[in-house]
Amino acid sequence: MATHPDHQGTGAGKSLMRTAITEIEERGGDRLWCNARAIAVPFYLRMGLRIHGASFAIPGIGTHHVMHRSFTGEG
Repeated sequence: MATHPDHQGTGAGKSLMRTAITEIEERGGDRLWCNARAIAVPFYLRMGLRIHGASFAIPGIGTHHVMHRSFTGEG
């Protein structure tokens, strides 16, 4: 996910994540995951996701972390 620079800081990303989380919960999903750029990790942490495993690099893009949020009570 990315937000156009002209719209960063407006709450668009947070709104999209909240909608996704609500949909997952309502549909009985058990996990939300993403490959997050290192610079975006704090955003995803605030949204309740946690880092899973070691970081990895995507050539030409940079360092990423697998992040997830469980909806089953398991890690």
